[in-house]
Amino acid sequence: MVKRILVPLYRKIDLDLFLHMIVPILSEKDEITLFHVIQVPITTAMDKELFSKELEEVSKWLEEMAEELAGRGLRVQTRVVMSRDVAEAIAREGEEGNHDVIFMLKRRRKSLKRVFQRSISSRVSELSRKPVVTILVDKI
Repeated sequence: MVKRILVPLYRKIDLDLFLHMIVPILSEKDEITLFHVIQVPITTAMDKELFSKELEEVSKWLEEMAEELAGRGLRVQTRVVMSRDVAEAIAREGEEGNHDVIFMLKRRRKSLKRVFQRSISSRVSELSRKPVVTILVDKI
């Protein structure tokens, strides 16, 4: 059975590290979607022209990663969206993109942030009806 795997990324990461983490759950036919959310402040219009430079930069590094992964035999696509809420956008993409699982890479947070803010991955877990696999990574 082909799995559709959503991988939200906030920046370009080391591909060897990424492959080390994701290969154990992959089969040859699985499809990976590298996904990035550009967070738009509530005081800013949801206008793609305002974020054209960021959209271009993000699309470029996502495509570079996708090409390298495809060169290693993986089926990869990319997607960039704009949203006011990153966790909601990830959960929505999981549903609307008909993904089977959301694979989150999580960084260790500083102590004060951990106390006062919920992580994006925990919010995605609450919002999504899809399974969410969260991997704690120190260096991403």
